[in-house]
Amino acid sequence: MQEGFDGQVRSMIAYVYPQQKSECFVLLADIGDFQQYVQLQWERERMETIGHMAAGTANIILNPLAVIKGTLQLLEKSLKDHVSYLEFAASPLHQKMAGYFKLLDDQIQTIDNSLQRFLLFGKPSELKFVPVSVISFMQEWIPGIQIQALDKKVRLALEYPEQNGFVLGHPKLLISGAAKNH
Repeated sequence: MQEGFDGQVRSMIAYVYPQQKSECFVLLADIGDFQQYVQLQWERERMETIGHMAAGTANIILNPLAVIKGTLQLLEKSLKDHVSYLEFAASPLHQKMAGYFKLLDDQIQTIDNSLQRFLLFGKPSELKFVPVSVISFMQEWIPGIQIQALDKKVRLALEYPEQNGFVLGHPKLLISGAAKNH
């Protein structure tokens, strides 16, 4: 390490070449750019490895999740087919069962959305950030939040920005992240 004339610390390497009669030629080289390149390469490889691990884990979980979701749908259909609709539809048990099936389906969808985001990290080429309109995003996302707030008897006050702005993001990540929260 060597402090330069401008007060910044630089990473240097010294090459020493022996010459004739106890003389030597010394070459000092700034290796800061090389170190930065190596660091960026290492970070890229690390993120790539994490992405592959996340995608692999997501795929391992998605297959059983699909089976669970399919079995749940078959169970719900079977229950409706085998019980007299007029008897069952009006009963408190039906209301409870319908609530349970919806809750299970919502939870499966939440897990699926999270795993879909993991899959994106396994494919960095698909992870392109684009400008996303804040107002459009809010118009798409807020109705679901309002419904949940009404269900829980929570008062929701909302103000849209006067001027539209844009954020850089991946639409699928933003939407699935928003869906996770409502």
